[in-house]
Amino acid sequence: QELSEQKVRLEGQFARQQELAAELTARLQLLQRESADKHQLGAERTAWDKEIRELAERRDALEARLNRALEEQTQLTQLNADLQKQLAAMRESGKVSFPRVVSGPPVADVEPTTSGLVLSDPHGTISFISPGIADLVGLSTSEIVGTSLADLFDELVWRHMSEQISTRGVPDRDDLGVVSLDVGGCILRAEFVSLSSSSLDDCCSTAVMLWPDREEAVDSELLLSLVHDLRTPMTSIKGYCDLLLKEAVGILGEMQRQFLLRVQANVERLEGLLEDIVRVVTIESGKAALLPEVVNIIGVIEDAVMSLSAQFREQELAVRLDMPAELPPVQADRDSLYQVVVNLLSSACRSSRPKTEVLIRAGLQKGSDKNDELPDYLLVSVVDTGGGIAPEDRPRVFHRIYRADNPIIAGLGDTGVGLSIAKTLVEAHGGRIWVEGEMGVGSTFSFVLPTALATRNQHTDQTVVPAVDGAVAD
Repeated sequence: QELSEQKVRLEGQFARQQELAAELTARLQLLQRESADKHQLGAERTAWDKEIRELAERRDALEARLNRALEEQTQLTQLNADLQKQLAAMRESGKVSFPRVVSGPPVADVEPTTSGLVLSDPHGTISFISPGIADLVGLSTSEIVGTSLADLFDELVWRHMSEQISTRGVPDRDDLGVVSLDVGGCILRAEFVSLSSSSLDDCCSTAVMLWPDREEAVDSELLLSLVHDLRTPMTSIKGYCDLLLKEAVGILGEMQRQFLLRVQANVERLEGLLEDIVRVVTIESGKAALLPEVVNIIGVIEDAVMSLSAQFREQELAVRLDMPAELPPVQADRDSLYQVVVNLLSSACRSSRPKTEVLIRAGLQKGSDKNDELPDYLLVSVVDTGGGIAPEDRPRVFHRIYRADNPIIAGLGDTGVGLSIAKTLVEAHGGRIWVEGEMGVGSTFSFVLPTALATRNQHTDQTVVPAVDGAVAD
C-alpha cells in the first residue's frame, strides 16, 4: 500500500516536471524568436543609418552648390549693376552713343556669307552678338550691346517680332518665328527663339540667328558624294528592318510589326528622295545618258510595286494590276523607266485616301489604220484616289514645286521634283506623259512609249537626257 501511494506521488511529480519542461521549452522558443527579430531589426537599422548618412552627404553637397550659385548670382547682379552705371555715366559724358541701325548701304567689307547670333535679356536689351553681326551692320560690339533688340533694324516686321517674342515668348502662328529683312539690298533671314527665364515679370530671353537668304550653288560631285555616304547607313537600317520583320531574332508583337513597317516605308521614301537628288544633279549637269536595251515593261512595273510595298502597307492601300500576261518589249533604259514608274506610284501612294486602291493599267495601242507611219506604242496609266487636280493647276503638275516658294497642288502627292524627272525621262525615250482626272474622284497619270519594233531602226548607242523645261504634255 505504501509502495502504491509512493508510486502515485512519483507519477504526480513526474507529470508536474513534464509540464515545467514544456513551459521552459515554449519560453526558450519565444526567446529565440525575439533574438532573431532583434538581429533583423539591428540589420535594418544599420541600413537605415547608412542611407541617412548618404542623404545627409547629398544634402550638404546640394547646399554647398546652392550657396555657390547664390554667391555667383550675387556677384553677377552686382557686376551687371556696375556695368549699367558705367554705361549710363559714359552716355551722359558723351563718350559713347547708341545709334539705331537702319537699313542703308551695305558695308563694303561684308561678305555675302556673313551670318551671326544675337542674344537679348528678358527686357529686350541686347546682351551678346557674334562677330558676324558687328561686321554685318558696320558697328562695333560695344556700340550694339546694351541697345534695344527692337531697334537693331529699322523695319516694322523686325520690331513687331522682337517685341512680341520678348513679351509673349512665342511668335504668331503665321510668322513661325522667321522674318526677312532688306539691309542695304542684302536680304537676310532672321529666326527668333524664346529662351526660358526666371524673371518675375514673366518675360523671356531671346536668341536671333541671322543669315543671308540666297540660294547657294552646290557642287554636283560633292552632293553625289554625300548621297553615296547616306546610302550606307540607310542600307544597314533597311537590312535590320528586314531581319526583324522576318522574325529572325524573335517573335514580334502586332504593334512592334506596325512600327517596323512604318520605319521600312520611310526608309524606302528616303531612298526615293536620294534617287531624285541624283537624277536632278545628273540631268542638270548634262552627265545623264540613256543606255537603251530591250525591256519588259511588265517586269519593270512589278519591281516598282514591290519596292514600294512598305509605303502601300503604311497607307493601307491595295494595288491592282490591269494588264495582259504579255506585252511587246520597249527599247529603253531600264533604270530610267523604273524611275518613271516609281515616281508615279509614289505620288499616287501619298495622295490616295487610306483603305482604297491604286490601279495600274498597261496595254498595247495600235497605230492608226489610216496612217501607216504611226507606230504601235505602249500605254501605262496610274490611277489614284487623291480627289483630283483642279484644271487650273494641271499645267504646272510637271513643274518643280517647292514648298518654300510655291503652293503645293491639292490632290497631288508629289512636291514636283519626281514628276518633273519622270516627264524628262519619258520624253527622252520619245514618249509623252500627261495627267487627267475628275475633281473629287482622283487623277490618272499616263505615259506612252514606242515599242521596240518601232524604234529598232532609230536606235542609238547613247541618248543624252535634255534638261527639264517644265512644259506640260498635251
